[in-house]
Amino acid sequence: MAEASAHAPNRLARQSADRFCGRQTELAVLMKALATDGPLVTFLHGIPGLGKSTLLNQFKEQATAAGATVTVMDCRLVEPTPRGFLNEWSALVGADFTDPAGAASAAASNSTPTVLCFDNYEAFLLLDTWLRQSLMPLMPDNFRLVMSSRRPPVPLWTTAPGWHGLFRAVALAPLDTNAALELLRDAKVPEDHCEDIISQTHGNPLALKLAAAAALSHASVTFQAAALQDVMQELTGLYLSEVSDPATRSALEKSSVARRITRSLLRAMPDVDEDQFEKLRQLPFVDTWRDGLRLHDAVRDAIASTLRATDPEAYFAARRHTWAQLRDEIRLAPRSDLWRSTADMLFLIENPVVREAFFPSDGQELAVAPAQPADWMQIRDIIRRHDGEAGIVPLAAWWQYHPEAFRVARNRDDQVVAFYCMKPGCDLHPEVIAADSLAAAWQEHLDTEAVPPGARVLFLRRWLTSEDGEAPSAGQAACWLDAKRAYMELRPALRRVYLAVVDLPVYGPAAIQLGFRHLDQI
Repeated sequence: MAEASAHAPNRLARQSADRFCGRQTELAVLMKALATDGPLVTFLHGIPGLGKSTLLNQFKEQATAAGATVTVMDCRLVEPTPRGFLNEWSALVGADFTDPAGAASAAASNSTPTVLCFDNYEAFLLLDTWLRQSLMPLMPDNFRLVMSSRRPPVPLWTTAPGWHGLFRAVALAPLDTNAALELLRDAKVPEDHCEDIISQTHGNPLALKLAAAAALSHASVTFQAAALQDVMQELTGLYLSEVSDPATRSALEKSSVARRITRSLLRAMPDVDEDQFEKLRQLPFVDTWRDGLRLHDAVRDAIASTLRATDPEAYFAARRHTWAQLRDEIRLAPRSDLWRSTADMLFLIENPVVREAFFPSDGQELAVAPAQPADWMQIRDIIRRHDGEAGIVPLAAWWQYHPEAFRVARNRDDQVVAFYCMKPGCDLHPEVIAADSLAAAWQEHLDTEAVPPGARVLFLRRWLTSEDGEAPSAGQAACWLDAKRAYMELRPALRRVYLAVVDLPVYGPAAIQLGFRHLDQI
């Protein structure tokens, strides 16, 4: 099986590609997955910049040399739905997996271990439950998953029945002093700079590489002892001071407002030459993906925030041009690219409620899955706490006639801490319409303003968390992120979404930004 490379290393990474610094212990742990009694799933996690992708690629090389069949999938490039996952896996291995059973059959035909590696797994949170509940139970004994993520695993990988001893989490720590010194020496950094750089970068390989680039251009590299984020911003400033070409610097600043950089985006920016794409590619904090260029998150945020503070007119103009370009592209995008264009547009929305829901900043401590019959008691208690007894009646009808509409978020103790009720389709049961005035109003509006034949409708009836109700919270973010999966799967046929909220001052502006309008008759 051959892997299609989707992530080209940046220039500074290539400088040290031949040297693998300080990760031998973690590599040995990953290699244990190949053993007959090794874990079925190995989960590597750590903060950005620690070298997870480098370690994963090193594991691929050693595992392949040991006789395993290894495929690496960059989750950032894949539609986070079962269909998108199977299509990408098929493309990587030259097969045609239409369902998990086909993939399982292919893996079973191998006499040696078959390993599927997920890089940047945090982009696959929408698929986490499906992978655990639907894919892995079908896979043969010789199949292994190795995941690399910025965030720790969701609790159910360790608490769900049957997974004890079959899952192993590996926390990636910063480089120790010796490994950091080896990296800097390999980058030709003068010895008199190394001690200061190591003490301030906290062993973060990306920060070390940026510091190395700055040290080679400055007589003295000094920055305040502060949190890693502050160090990254200071290092970014030092390196950007060496981007002497005004045109390249302008292209970098304007494109920092976007989730990804493409040639078409640069063409849409006034006074930006498309040729800047190749110049941006050479910067040490820019990665080349299959679908464009990406700035490292910390660097992108530092550049964008500086531009907004120093030249707000240019900042908002860049956002307007980016939005206009994405709006034009999404109209012509094939179905396979709709999820990517949708994510690009959502990224531009600065409303904190929307941003946290679709691009969570904290670790995912909750696992979202279909509700089980025994969950109704906990769901009912959550409804009673925030909507009162009157709120139970309509949702009880939904539970009776459309139980598949309910999904729940569970904590590490397997307790339901949040739920949401969402149903695709226009076929609400008559008893639901009779018991729920809101559903009846939606149905009346749908009958009056019908969607075209073949178009789909989505009803998002309610979401609540045990502690915060419908207010912004980790539970709400987990539910919204999971709901995004259904939204992705229904496009491009999805024509209309009906959404219910109580707290209009909080959610009204966010809903309007997402294209919703208020139904006065409800």
